[in-house]
Order: sequence, then structure tokens, then C-alpha cells
Amino acid sequence: MDTELTHNLAKLLSGGGWMFHILAFIFAFLGSIAGGYFGAYGNKRGELRAIQDDFEKVKSQLQETTRLTTAIQTEITKGVWVEQQRWELRRDLYTALLKNLSEAKYTLSQVIKAETREFKGSDEERDNFTNDMLERNRIASQEIENLIHHTGVLFLSSEALETINTFLNAEKLRIKQLEDSGADYAEISAEATSWSLHLDNEIRAAYIAYDEIVNVAKADLQING
Repeated sequence: MDTELTHNLAKLLSGGGWMFHILAFIFAFLGSIAGGYFGAYGNKRGELRAIQDDFEKVKSQLQETTRLTTAIQTEITKGVWVEQQRWELRRDLYTALLKNLSEAKYTLSQVIKAETREFKGSDEERDNFTNDMLERNRIASQEIENLIHHTGVLFLSSEALETINTFLNAEKLRIKQLEDSGADYAEISAEATSWSLHLDNEIRAAYIAYDEIVNVAKADLQING
């Protein structure tokens, strides 16, 4: 404001007339507007700052929640993966055991048929067939024993292990039964009924072991039917 304008304004104000009241009213009005504006502006800035602070808090909480959720999901996924691997390992064990027990049942049944003269062919052909079946049974039994020693001991119940061992030890059971009857080892080897008794014991043990593994597998793998 220049000197002349200031002088005239002061003169008007000092005159105390109606012009003074108008100017006073104008200045008061402008002052109230300015005060209201700046007051509202200040309040609005305070509200915005409060909102910003709340937003930052919510953002921080959301980030922490996301982090925890991700960590939980990772642990759950890891646990599911581990359990799935265990399930597949048990499934493969049961499948392999049943496959080899089925082989044992089949080969022993074929040997029994050949020994009871149901085989159609010469004695030499029958002997070759019997030896082939017994070799297949030996391989299946060895595979079962390997499965038990490597994996079965980790997952199978004591009852299931005992049942399978009964099959694997069928020859020992045959000898024990003959020993209990009072025969000595030489008599066992020469006993006419010892071979057929061995076959009967072993195939019976194979069927029992097979049924036991089926029941254990269904319960463990939660297979219905």
C-alpha cells in the first residue's frame, strides 16, 4: 500500500463518520472470513494427518498379517507335502508286498499241483517246471524280506511284521513241526511228507500274510471297500 493510500485510509478512519463504520464492518467481515478459512484449513489438515496416520497403521498391520498368513500357508504346504510323501512311500510298500505275496501264492500253488500229479508232461518237464516256480518264489520271498528290512520296519505294525515273518520262516516252521514230532535232522530230510508239509505251511502263510497286508493297507491309506 503506497503512502497516499495509507494517508487517506487513516484520515477516513480518524474522521469517525459513516465511512469509518463501513470500513470497520468490511475489515471485520474479511477478518472473520479469513479466520474461518484458515481455521477450517487447519482443521482439515489435522484431519488429513490423522487419516494418514491411521492409514499407515492399517497398512503396517496389513503387511504383518500378510506376512503371517504367508508363513502359515508355507508351513501348511510343507506339512501337506511331507505327509503326501509318507503316504506314497507306504502305498508303494504295500503294493510291492502284495505283488510279491501274490507271486508266492501263485508259484507255490503251481508246485503243489505239479507234486500232486496234476501237471501234464514228463517227469523231467515237471521237475523243470517245479524248479522254475520255486526259483520265482525264492526271488519273491527275497524281495519281501528286503522290503521289510528297508521300509517295512518303519511303517508296519508288529502284527503285520510277525505275519510276514511267518511266511518267510515257513521252512523253519516245517522243521520245527517235524522236530516236535520227535524226528531228527536226518529223518527230516528223508521224511516223505516233509516236502508237502512245507509247501502247505508256506502257501498258507502266504495267504495269511497277503490278507493281513490288504487289511493294514486299507486302514493305513484310508481306502474304503
